Amino acid sequence: MIDKELPIVLLEDNDADAFQDALTGLYNRRYLAEALRDECNRARRYRTPLSLLIVDVDSLKQCNEEHGRQAGNEVIKLVAAAVAKSCRSCDIVARYGGDEFAVVLPDTDAGAAMAVAERILDELGNRHLRWLGVSLPIAASLGLHTATKPAQLSPTVIIERADEQLRQAKRQGKGRVTAEPAEPGQAVLPENSGGTGR
Repeated sequence: MIDKELPIVLLEDNDADAFQDALTGLYNRRYLAEALRDECNRARRYRTPLSLLIVDVDSLKQCNEEHGRQAGNEVIKLVAAAVAKSCRSCDIVARYGGDEFAVVLPDTDAGAAMAVAERILDELGNRHLRWLGVSLPIAASLGLHTATKPAQLSPTVIIERADEQLRQAKRQGKGRVTAEPAEPGQAVLPENSGGTGR
């Protein structure tokens, strides 16, 4: 069950059910779409980086097949709690799909975003699900993309690039985070501008 001491990333009881994931208590995909759009607009306006993490639960299908869907749901809730605990008050955590979560990291460069990703992996490494006398390890793969240019600041581009990094993590053996190499001196600037950001 998700820690009730995490109101910064969980919805309050009086928030609209339309934006809440029933299983985890996190924001849902509908809310994520609106929040990511708003954060892209904000990053473009203030010339700040915007990062997105996609977290995919490893081996959930195998867990469901061997231990049942109820066990799989408990794994999803444990991962949700670990992700929420690892994030900051300004971050937006949502359930993105059946076994996927997304974390929007406003005003966050690649290095700071990687630090959040590593906290998530560390937190997951400390968790196991006790299920019918069996200890099931909890693991996930993460894909990270940091948008630093105006052309990258669209929900479609950010999601596609983070998802590609997630696929890289899966191909490299799961239980890890991958990200595009940072470009030297990255900064979000308007096109044809010689400024240095804010």
